[in-house]
Amino acid sequence: MALIMCNMALVQPGSLVIDPFVGTGSVLVPCTTFGGICFGTDIDSRVLHGKAGKTIKSNFDQYKLRVPDLIRADNSRSPLRCPHYFDAVVCDPPYGIRAGARKSGRRDCAPANSTAPPPPPASVSSDQKPIKPKYGPRPIPDEWLENHIPATQPYAAEDVMRDLLVFAAKNLRVGGRVVYLLPTTYDYTDADLPTHPQLRVVGNSEERLTSKYARRLITMVKTVETSDIPSNLDDGFKSDFSFAKLREKIVASNKKPKTASD
Repeated sequence: MALIMCNMALVQPGSLVIDPFVGTGSVLVPCTTFGGICFGTDIDSRVLHGKAGKTIKSNFDQYKLRVPDLIRADNSRSPLRCPHYFDAVVCDPPYGIRAGARKSGRRDCAPANSTAPPPPPASVSSDQKPIKPKYGPRPIPDEWLENHIPATQPYAAEDVMRDLLVFAAKNLRVGGRVVYLLPTTYDYTDADLPTHPQLRVVGNSEERLTSKYARRLITMVKTVETSDIPSNLDDGFKSDFSFAKLREKIVASNKKPKTASD
Protein backbone atom coordinates (compact mmCIF):
# COMPACT_ATOMS: atom_id res chain seq x y z
CA MET A 1 0.00 0.00 0.00
CA ALA A 2 2.85 2.40 0.81
CA LEU A 3 4.28 1.79 -2.67
CA ILE A 4 0.93 2.58 -4.30
CA MET A 5 0.63 5.74 -2.21
CA CYS A 6 4.11 6.76 -3.33
CA ASN A 7 3.14 6.23 -6.97
CA MET A 8 -0.04 8.27 -6.56
CA ALA A 9 2.02 11.10 -5.06
CA LEU A 10 4.26 11.08 -8.18
CA VAL A 11 7.40 10.95 -6.05
CA GLN A 12 10.58 11.23 -8.10
CA PRO A 13 14.25 12.01 -7.38
CA GLY A 14 14.47 15.30 -5.51
CA SER A 15 10.79 15.44 -4.49
CA LEU A 16 10.22 16.96 -1.04
CA VAL A 17 7.87 14.63 0.84
CA ILE A 18 6.46 14.84 4.36
CA ASP A 19 4.41 12.45 6.49
CA PRO A 20 2.74 14.35 9.38
CA PHE A 21 1.81 11.04 11.09
CA VAL A 22 5.10 9.27 10.41
CA GLY A 23 4.92 6.56 13.10
CA THR A 24 7.58 3.97 12.28
CA GLY A 25 8.23 5.54 8.88
CA SER A 26 6.91 2.72 6.69
CA VAL A 27 5.05 5.06 4.33
CA LEU A 28 8.25 6.99 3.61
CA VAL A 29 10.35 3.91 2.76
CA PRO A 30 9.21 3.70 -0.91
CA CYS A 31 9.27 7.50 -1.19
CA THR A 32 12.94 7.46 -0.19
CA THR A 33 13.60 4.50 -2.50
CA PHE A 34 12.35 6.57 -5.44
CA GLY A 35 14.71 9.40 -4.55
CA GLY A 36 12.42 11.60 -2.46
CA ILE A 37 13.86 13.81 0.26
CA CYS A 38 11.64 12.87 3.18
CA PHE A 39 10.55 14.46 6.44
CA GLY A 40 8.27 13.20 9.18
CA THR A 41 6.48 14.41 12.28
CA ASP A 42 4.62 12.55 15.01
CA ILE A 43 3.24 13.45 18.42
CA ASP A 44 4.39 10.20 20.06
CA SER A 45 8.01 10.58 21.15
CA ARG A 46 8.18 6.88 22.07
CA VAL A 47 7.62 5.89 18.45
CA LEU A 48 10.16 8.42 17.19
CA HIS A 49 12.85 7.19 19.60
CA GLY A 50 11.97 3.51 19.32
CA LYS A 51 13.70 0.81 21.34
CA ALA A 52 17.16 -0.67 21.29
CA GLY A 53 17.79 -1.92 17.76
CA LYS A 54 14.22 -1.16 16.67
CA THR A 55 14.01 2.44 15.51
CA ILE A 56 12.94 4.42 12.47
CA LYS A 57 16.63 4.70 11.60
CA SER A 58 17.03 0.91 11.60
CA ASN A 59 14.03 0.59 9.25
CA PHE A 60 15.86 2.68 6.66
CA ASP A 61 19.36 1.41 7.38
CA GLN A 62 18.36 -2.16 6.45
CA TYR A 63 17.56 -0.91 2.92
CA LYS A 64 20.59 1.42 2.87
CA LEU A 65 18.29 4.43 2.49
CA ARG A 66 18.63 8.01 3.69
CA VAL A 67 16.93 8.41 7.07
CA PRO A 68 14.14 11.04 7.05
CA ASP A 69 14.48 14.19 9.14
CA LEU A 70 12.10 13.80 12.08
CA ILE A 71 10.40 16.24 14.45
CA ARG A 72 8.10 15.58 17.39
CA ALA A 73 5.09 17.72 16.52
CA ASP A 74 1.32 17.87 16.89
CA ASN A 75 -0.34 18.23 13.49
CA SER A 76 -3.29 20.06 15.05
CA ARG A 77 -0.78 22.77 16.02
CA SER A 78 1.96 22.17 13.50
CA PRO A 79 5.10 24.25 14.07
CA LEU A 80 6.04 23.94 10.39
CA ARG A 81 5.68 27.12 8.36
CA CYS A 82 6.77 26.06 4.87
CA PRO A 83 4.31 27.62 2.40
CA HIS A 84 4.48 26.17 -1.14
CA TYR A 85 7.50 24.05 -0.13
CA PHE A 86 6.59 20.37 -0.36
CA ASP A 87 5.87 18.34 -3.49
CA ALA A 88 3.85 15.69 -1.64
CA VAL A 89 2.16 14.95 1.67
CA VAL A 90 1.81 11.17 2.08
CA CYS A 91 0.38 9.61 5.24
CA ASP A 92 -1.79 7.04 6.95
CA PRO A 93 -3.65 9.12 9.58
CA PRO A 94 -4.65 7.51 12.88
CA TYR A 95 -8.12 5.99 12.66
CA GLY A 96 -8.94 5.74 16.36
CA ILE A 97 -9.94 2.05 16.06
CA ARG A 98 -7.10 0.14 17.76
CA ALA A 99 -5.46 3.14 19.40
CA GLY A 100 -7.08 6.54 19.44
CA ALA A 101 -5.42 9.54 17.83
CA ARG A 102 -3.93 12.10 20.20
CA LYS A 103 -3.29 15.83 20.14
CA SER A 104 -1.83 18.33 22.60
CA GLY A 105 -4.03 19.28 25.53
CA ARG A 106 -5.26 18.14 28.92
CA ARG A 107 -8.34 16.07 29.61
CA ASP A 108 -9.29 18.37 32.44
CA CYS A 109 -9.24 21.47 30.26
CA ALA A 110 -12.52 23.19 29.48
CA PRO A 111 -14.34 21.74 26.44
CA ALA A 112 -13.51 23.43 23.15
CA ASN A 113 -17.14 24.39 22.56
CA SER A 114 -17.59 25.81 26.05
CA THR A 115 -18.27 29.55 26.20
CA ALA A 116 -18.37 29.74 29.97
CA PRO A 117 -15.26 31.21 31.62
CA PRO A 118 -13.27 28.97 33.96
CA PRO A 119 -14.59 29.06 37.51
CA PRO A 120 -12.58 31.26 39.90
CA PRO A 121 -10.51 29.46 42.52
CA ALA A 122 -12.40 28.83 45.71
CA SER A 123 -11.45 30.92 48.70
CA VAL A 124 -9.90 28.96 51.54
CA SER A 125 -8.83 29.74 55.03
CA SER A 126 -5.17 29.90 55.99
CA ASP A 127 -5.23 26.43 57.53
CA GLN A 128 -6.62 24.73 54.40
CA LYS A 129 -4.81 23.63 51.27
CA PRO A 130 -5.83 25.59 48.16
CA ILE A 131 -8.09 23.75 45.74
CA LYS A 132 -6.61 23.16 42.31
CA PRO A 133 -8.59 24.89 39.56
CA LYS A 134 -10.53 22.50 37.35
CA TYR A 135 -9.65 24.27 34.10
CA GLY A 136 -6.66 26.04 32.69
CA PRO A 137 -2.97 25.20 32.29
CA ARG A 138 -0.89 24.08 35.22
CA PRO A 139 2.52 25.72 35.64
CA ILE A 140 5.57 23.59 34.82
CA PRO A 141 8.52 23.95 37.23
CA ASP A 142 11.54 25.54 35.56
CA GLU A 143 13.73 22.52 36.25
CA TRP A 144 11.33 20.30 34.26
CA LEU A 145 10.96 22.50 31.19
CA GLU A 146 13.91 21.13 29.20
CA ASN A 147 12.63 17.54 29.17
CA HIS A 148 8.92 18.25 29.57
CA ILE A 149 6.58 16.40 27.19
CA PRO A 150 3.16 18.08 26.97
CA ALA A 151 0.07 16.11 27.90
CA THR A 152 -2.24 14.84 25.16
CA GLN A 153 -5.96 14.31 24.74
CA PRO A 154 -8.19 12.41 22.27
CA TYR A 155 -8.19 13.66 18.66
CA ALA A 156 -11.45 13.11 16.76
CA ALA A 157 -11.15 11.54 13.29
CA GLU A 158 -12.95 14.43 11.60
CA ASP A 159 -10.52 16.89 13.22
CA VAL A 160 -7.58 14.76 12.07
CA MET A 161 -8.82 14.97 8.47
CA ARG A 162 -9.53 18.69 8.64
CA ASP A 163 -6.10 19.50 10.03
CA LEU A 164 -4.43 17.26 7.45
CA LEU A 165 -6.07 19.07 4.53
CA VAL A 166 -5.32 22.48 6.03
CA PHE A 167 -1.68 21.46 6.49
CA ALA A 168 -1.47 20.21 2.90
CA ALA A 169 -3.12 23.31 1.44
CA LYS A 170 -0.69 25.58 3.27
CA ASN A 171 2.54 23.71 2.65
CA LEU A 172 2.16 22.11 -0.80
CA ARG A 173 3.24 23.86 -3.96
CA VAL A 174 0.61 24.29 -6.67
CA GLY A 175 0.47 20.93 -8.44
CA GLY A 176 1.67 19.11 -5.33
CA ARG A 177 -0.31 16.13 -4.06
CA VAL A 178 -1.66 14.90 -0.75
CA VAL A 179 -2.21 11.14 -0.58
CA TYR A 180 -3.83 9.58 2.47
CA LEU A 181 -5.96 6.69 3.69
CA LEU A 182 -9.49 7.52 4.83
CA PRO A 183 -11.27 5.03 7.13
CA THR A 184 -14.98 4.60 6.39
CA THR A 185 -17.93 2.35 6.96
CA TYR A 186 -19.82 0.83 4.04
CA ASP A 187 -22.34 3.66 4.35
CA TYR A 188 -19.78 5.85 2.56
CA THR A 189 -20.95 8.24 -0.16
CA ASP A 190 -18.97 10.86 -2.06
CA ALA A 191 -20.54 13.48 0.20
CA ASP A 192 -18.53 12.00 3.09
CA LEU A 193 -15.21 12.84 1.45
CA PRO A 194 -13.48 15.77 3.20
CA THR A 195 -12.95 18.69 0.86
CA HIS A 196 -10.79 21.79 0.78
CA PRO A 197 -11.19 24.69 -1.67
CA GLN A 198 -7.53 24.58 -2.69
CA LEU A 199 -7.46 20.81 -3.25
CA ARG A 200 -9.09 18.73 -6.02
CA VAL A 201 -9.70 14.97 -5.82
CA VAL A 202 -7.95 13.03 -8.59
CA GLY A 203 -8.07 9.54 -7.07
CA ASN A 204 -10.49 7.65 -4.82
CA SER A 205 -10.39 3.85 -4.45
CA GLU A 206 -11.65 1.46 -1.78
CA GLU A 207 -9.84 -1.30 0.10
CA ARG A 208 -12.13 -3.59 2.10
CA LEU A 209 -10.66 -4.47 5.49
CA THR A 210 -13.42 -6.25 7.43
CA SER A 211 -17.15 -6.78 7.19
CA LYS A 212 -17.58 -3.62 9.27
CA TYR A 213 -15.31 -1.05 7.70
CA ALA A 214 -12.99 -0.21 4.82
CA ARG A 215 -10.47 2.43 3.95
CA ARG A 216 -10.15 4.56 0.86
CA LEU A 217 -6.99 5.74 -0.83
CA ILE A 218 -7.55 9.42 -1.54
CA THR A 219 -5.35 11.53 -3.81
CA MET A 220 -5.81 15.30 -4.03
CA VAL A 221 -3.84 17.89 -5.96
CA LYS A 222 -3.37 21.52 -4.97
CA THR A 223 -4.83 23.70 -7.70
CA VAL A 224 -4.71 27.28 -6.38
CA GLU A 225 -2.83 29.26 -3.73
CA THR A 226 -5.85 30.80 -2.00
CA SER A 227 -9.63 30.46 -2.08
CA ASP A 228 -12.58 31.95 -0.21
CA ILE A 229 -14.73 28.82 -0.62
CA PRO A 230 -15.24 27.11 2.76
CA SER A 231 -14.31 23.49 3.45
CA ASN A 232 -17.16 21.02 4.01
CA LEU A 233 -15.49 20.18 7.34
CA ASP A 234 -16.43 23.59 8.72
CA ASP A 235 -20.16 23.75 8.05
CA GLY A 236 -21.50 22.03 11.14
CA PHE A 237 -22.31 18.48 9.99
CA LYS A 238 -18.92 16.83 10.25
CA SER A 239 -20.21 14.31 12.81
CA ASP A 240 -22.38 12.83 10.03
CA PHE A 241 -19.39 11.72 7.95
CA SER A 242 -18.99 7.95 7.67
CA PHE A 243 -15.48 8.18 9.13
CA ALA A 244 -16.56 10.24 12.15
CA LYS A 245 -16.60 8.25 15.39
CA LEU A 246 -15.78 5.13 13.38
CA ARG A 247 -14.73 3.10 16.41
CA GLU A 248 -18.03 3.77 18.18
CA LYS A 249 -19.96 2.70 15.07
CA ILE A 250 -18.04 -0.57 14.83
CA VAL A 251 -18.55 -1.35 18.53
CA ALA A 252 -22.27 -0.57 18.20
CA SER A 253 -22.64 -2.82 15.14
CA ASN A 254 -20.91 -5.68 16.98
CA LYS A 255 -23.53 -5.47 19.73
CA LYS A 256 -26.45 -5.80 17.32
CA PRO A 257 -28.15 -9.24 17.41
CA LYS A 258 -27.51 -11.37 14.34
CA THR A 259 -30.39 -11.99 11.95
CA ALA A 260 -31.13 -14.96 9.70
CA SER A 261 -29.60 -13.10 6.75
CA ASP A 262 -26.27 -12.85 8.62
